[in-house]
Amino acid sequence: MLVGGLALRSGGFGVIGRLLLAGVAAMGLMAGAQAADLPVPGPSYYPGVMMPVPYYNWGGFYVGGNAGGVWTTQSNALLINDVTGASESLLSTSSSNAGGGFQLGANYFIAPSFLVGVEGDFDALLNKTTTNSPAGDNQRVTKNEFVSTARLRLGLTSDRLLYYVTGGGALGETANTRSQLAGVVPIVPVPPGTIETVNVMRYGFTFGTGVEWAVTSSWLARIEYLYTRLDGVTYTFPLAQRTVQTPFEAINMVRLGVSYKFGGGDPIPPLNP
Repeated sequence: MLVGGLALRSGGFGVIGRLLLAGVAAMGLMAGAQAADLPVPGPSYYPGVMMPVPYYNWGGFYVGGNAGGVWTTQSNALLINDVTGASESLLSTSSSNAGGGFQLGANYFIAPSFLVGVEGDFDALLNKTTTNSPAGDNQRVTKNEFVSTARLRLGLTSDRLLYYVTGGGALGETANTRSQLAGVVPIVPVPPGTIETVNVMRYGFTFGTGVEWAVTSSWLARIEYLYTRLDGVTYTFPLAQRTVQTPFEAINMVRLGVSYKFGGGDPIPPLNP
């Protein structure tokens, strides 16, 4: 009986164990099925940190000097004899020489790549032309004394490079000297050797373009082209009683310049990194 009872209990445990194992297996299958329905997580992603990219600050006030080549063209002028009323046309003249002076201005920098500025300059010129009258009795020398401009500058920047256009008003002075070479009496009531000079101021406009480079935080270097047109003017030599009517004069300038800038300069990060 004892042996039989043990056998019975042993057989009963075996049935229960198999049932438990079957239940555990079923639960495992159900858990696996539910896990298969869950979305598979993708790879972890962390957005990179955007580091500010520094750029040169063009804002500030500056002053400097410039020098370069100057080419002038004066259209045909009209010479009027105030005594007789007769007139004659003078040939157009042109000259090429050099000039130099200074510039000063201020920049307003609109980060990261726009610039609005104002600039004024003054340049002494070495250009002059010499013409003789058709009769050969007198000589006229016209010398450009200076040209000065006041301009607006609009530019695009690429870190330390500035590309700009410019335009505004201009004025210039010319010294006109007449020398009497031979006496023509009574038409020219002055003796030979008489010299008289009349200075006239002329007004007009100018425009041009240029490239500027920030060599350091404060020192700037540029190359610039300017076209200036000065309006015509009428003036009289009172001793010779001659009046000259001149149409517009064109002045072309290509110049190099260096400036020292106060303020700005140091690289700054973008406003919206």
